[in-house]
Amino acid sequence: MKIDWKSLHSRIPKTFKIGRKTIKINWVESFPDKKQVGETDWNNLTIYLKTGETYKESVHTYFHECLHMFSDEFQIKLSEKQVQGLEKTLTFWITKGNIIK
Repeated sequence: MKIDWKSLHSRIPKTFKIGRKTIKINWVESFPDKKQVGETDWNNLTIYLKTGETYKESVHTYFHECLHMFSDEFQIKLSEKQVQGLEKTLTFWITKGNIIK
């Protein structure tokens, strides 16, 4: 089944909640590290996403950074490798006809 990345991208919110905390999503043109496409700033309750990426890349980065936020909030202490694995797993979950009908 095909995933509608454009539709998912358009549904990335400006804010979302983790418990009582409101997390902001800010889009930025670049990061100091040119390879970087996202960043989690727990102190400012903000996720930064790089503009200009494909819809698919942006959605994956959004998932990835959200997983970091959840890990920090609930003190799960996920490693980067675990976050990357979960990010890829979310793709299977959102595939139409899989877990979401």
